[in-house]
Amino acid sequence: MSITTLQYVGEAAAAIAECPIKTKDLDAVVQISSALHQRYTDFAPELATALGKLFTPSSSSLSEEDKTTMIRKRTILRLIVDLTSVGVITSSSMLVDIVRQIASSVLRAPNIDATNALSLLSTFAKAGRETILGLPFKLPIPIPDDLADKAASGTDQQANELATLLEDCNKQVEAQPI
Repeated sequence: MSITTLQYVGEAAAAIAECPIKTKDLDAVVQISSALHQRYTDFAPELATALGKLFTPSSSSLSEEDKTTMIRKRTILRLIVDLTSVGVITSSSMLVDIVRQIASSVLRAPNIDATNALSLLSTFAKAGRETILGLPFKLPIPIPDDLADKAASGTDQQANELATLLEDCNKQVEAQPI
Protein backbone atom coordinates (compact mmCIF):
# COMPACT_ATOMS: atom_id res chain seq x y z
CA MET A 1 0.00 0.00 0.00
CA SER A 2 1.38 3.40 -0.99
CA ILE A 3 0.42 6.63 0.74
CA THR A 4 0.39 9.82 -1.28
CA THR A 5 1.77 12.47 1.03
CA LEU A 6 1.11 15.21 -1.50
CA GLN A 7 -2.48 15.50 -0.29
CA TYR A 8 -1.27 16.51 3.18
CA VAL A 9 0.95 19.43 2.09
CA GLY A 10 -1.78 21.99 2.73
CA GLU A 11 -2.42 20.57 6.17
CA ALA A 12 1.28 20.68 7.01
CA ALA A 13 1.49 24.33 5.94
CA ALA A 14 -1.62 25.20 7.97
CA ALA A 15 -0.24 23.35 11.00
CA ILE A 16 3.02 25.33 10.85
CA ALA A 17 1.11 28.59 10.55
CA GLU A 18 -1.25 27.77 13.41
CA CYS A 19 1.18 26.33 15.93
CA PRO A 20 2.43 28.60 18.72
CA ILE A 21 5.96 29.28 17.49
CA LYS A 22 8.48 30.73 19.92
CA THR A 23 11.38 32.88 18.80
CA LYS A 24 13.89 30.24 19.85
CA ASP A 25 12.14 27.73 17.56
CA LEU A 26 12.29 29.87 14.41
CA ASP A 27 15.45 28.27 13.04
CA ALA A 28 13.92 24.80 13.33
CA VAL A 29 10.69 25.95 11.68
CA VAL A 30 12.68 27.51 8.82
CA GLN A 31 14.66 24.28 8.35
CA ILE A 32 11.53 22.13 8.36
CA SER A 33 9.77 24.52 5.98
CA SER A 34 12.78 24.54 3.67
CA ALA A 35 12.90 20.74 3.61
CA LEU A 36 9.18 20.53 2.84
CA HIS A 37 9.54 23.21 0.16
CA GLN A 38 12.35 21.25 -1.51
CA ARG A 39 10.28 18.08 -1.48
CA TYR A 40 6.84 19.51 -2.39
CA THR A 41 6.44 22.42 -4.79
CA ASP A 42 2.95 23.26 -3.48
CA PHE A 43 4.16 23.73 0.09
CA ALA A 44 5.57 27.28 -0.11
CA PRO A 45 2.48 28.94 -1.62
CA GLU A 46 0.26 27.16 0.91
CA LEU A 47 2.50 28.26 3.79
CA ALA A 48 2.70 31.86 2.53
CA THR A 49 -1.08 32.04 2.30
CA ALA A 50 -1.54 30.56 5.76
CA LEU A 51 1.02 32.91 7.35
CA GLY A 52 -0.34 35.94 5.51
CA LYS A 53 -3.83 35.38 6.94
CA LEU A 54 -2.60 36.58 10.33
CA PHE A 55 -1.92 40.01 8.84
CA THR A 56 -5.12 40.45 6.86
CA PRO A 57 -6.96 43.61 7.86
CA SER A 58 -9.49 42.92 10.56
CA SER A 59 -12.22 44.93 12.20
CA SER A 60 -10.18 45.23 15.38
CA SER A 61 -7.39 47.74 15.62
CA LEU A 62 -3.90 46.95 16.82
CA SER A 63 -4.63 48.60 20.16
CA GLU A 64 -7.47 46.13 20.78
CA GLU A 65 -5.25 43.12 20.23
CA ASP A 66 -3.88 41.49 23.32
CA LYS A 67 -0.23 41.04 24.15
CA THR A 68 -0.07 37.40 23.03
CA THR A 69 -1.46 38.29 19.60
CA MET A 70 1.17 41.00 19.17
CA ILE A 71 3.94 38.60 20.21
CA ARG A 72 2.60 36.06 17.74
CA LYS A 73 2.49 38.65 14.96
CA ARG A 74 6.10 39.66 15.67
CA THR A 75 7.20 36.02 15.58
CA ILE A 76 5.28 35.27 12.38
CA LEU A 77 6.65 38.43 10.73
CA ARG A 78 10.17 37.33 11.59
CA LEU A 79 9.39 33.85 10.25
CA ILE A 80 8.15 35.36 6.97
CA VAL A 81 11.34 37.44 6.69
CA ASP A 82 13.50 34.37 7.40
CA LEU A 83 11.58 32.24 4.90
CA THR A 84 11.96 34.98 2.29
CA SER A 85 15.69 35.23 3.06
CA VAL A 86 16.29 31.50 2.51
CA GLY A 87 14.13 31.35 -0.60
CA VAL A 88 11.17 29.35 0.62
CA ILE A 89 8.90 32.31 -0.01
CA THR A 90 10.10 33.66 -3.34
CA SER A 91 7.68 36.53 -3.85
CA SER A 92 8.38 39.61 -1.80
CA SER A 93 4.95 41.08 -2.60
CA MET A 94 3.36 39.49 0.47
CA LEU A 95 6.05 40.94 2.71
CA VAL A 96 5.71 44.36 1.06
CA ASP A 97 1.93 44.26 1.55
CA ILE A 98 2.31 43.36 5.22
CA VAL A 99 4.83 46.13 5.88
CA ARG A 100 2.71 48.63 3.92
CA GLN A 101 -0.37 47.68 5.95
CA ILE A 102 1.50 48.01 9.25
CA ALA A 103 3.05 51.33 8.23
CA SER A 104 -0.31 52.75 7.15
CA SER A 105 -1.77 51.89 10.55
CA VAL A 106 0.85 54.16 12.13
CA LEU A 107 -0.50 57.13 10.17
CA ARG A 108 -4.18 56.57 10.83
CA ALA A 109 -4.07 55.17 14.33
CA PRO A 110 -4.19 56.32 17.93
CA ASN A 111 -1.09 56.10 20.10
CA ILE A 112 -1.41 52.44 21.16
CA ASP A 113 -1.97 51.35 17.57
CA ALA A 114 1.08 53.32 16.47
CA THR A 115 3.21 51.81 19.23
CA ASN A 116 2.18 48.27 18.29
CA ALA A 117 2.71 48.96 14.59
CA LEU A 118 6.15 50.45 15.24
CA SER A 119 7.00 47.36 17.27
CA LEU A 120 6.12 45.17 14.27
CA LEU A 121 8.08 47.41 11.89
CA SER A 122 11.05 47.23 14.25
CA THR A 123 10.86 43.44 14.15
CA PHE A 124 10.87 43.57 10.35
CA ALA A 125 13.84 45.94 10.27
CA LYS A 126 15.87 43.86 12.73
CA ALA A 127 15.11 40.50 11.10
CA GLY A 128 15.58 41.65 7.52
CA ARG A 129 18.17 44.37 7.87
CA GLU A 130 20.89 42.52 6.01
CA THR A 131 19.11 40.16 3.62
CA ILE A 132 15.99 42.15 2.78
CA LEU A 133 16.93 45.79 3.38
CA GLY A 134 20.60 45.46 2.45
CA LEU A 135 21.87 47.18 5.59
CA PRO A 136 25.12 46.00 7.14
CA PHE A 137 24.78 43.61 10.04
CA LYS A 138 27.81 44.96 11.79
CA LEU A 139 27.27 48.13 13.77
CA PRO A 140 28.16 50.93 13.80
CA ILE A 141 27.47 51.74 10.18
CA PRO A 142 30.74 52.89 8.64
CA ILE A 143 30.80 56.30 7.02
CA PRO A 144 32.02 55.93 3.41
CA ASP A 145 35.45 57.50 2.80
CA ASP A 146 34.29 59.85 0.04
CA LEU A 147 31.49 61.13 2.28
CA ALA A 148 33.87 61.56 5.19
CA ASP A 149 36.30 63.48 2.94
CA LYS A 150 33.57 65.80 1.70
CA ALA A 151 32.30 66.33 5.23
CA ALA A 152 35.81 67.00 6.55
CA SER A 153 36.51 69.59 3.86
CA GLY A 154 33.26 71.35 4.69
CA THR A 155 32.52 72.02 1.03
CA ASP A 156 29.42 69.86 0.71
CA GLN A 157 26.58 70.80 3.06
CA GLN A 158 24.60 67.60 2.32
CA ALA A 159 27.65 65.46 3.06
CA ASN A 160 28.11 67.28 6.37
CA GLU A 161 24.50 66.70 7.32
CA LEU A 162 24.55 63.04 6.28
CA ALA A 163 27.81 62.34 8.12
CA THR A 164 26.41 63.99 11.25
CA LEU A 165 23.21 61.97 10.91
CA LEU A 166 25.15 58.70 10.58
CA GLU A 167 27.28 59.54 13.60
CA ASP A 168 24.18 60.36 15.67
CA CYS A 169 22.52 57.15 14.48
CA ASN A 170 25.57 55.10 15.44
CA LYS A 171 25.64 56.69 18.91
CA GLN A 172 21.96 55.89 19.45
CA VAL A 173 22.35 52.33 18.20
CA GLU A 174 25.36 51.73 20.43
CA ALA A 175 23.35 52.98 23.41
CA GLN A 176 20.50 50.53 22.71
CA PRO A 177 20.73 47.02 24.19
CA ILE A 178 20.60 44.31 21.52
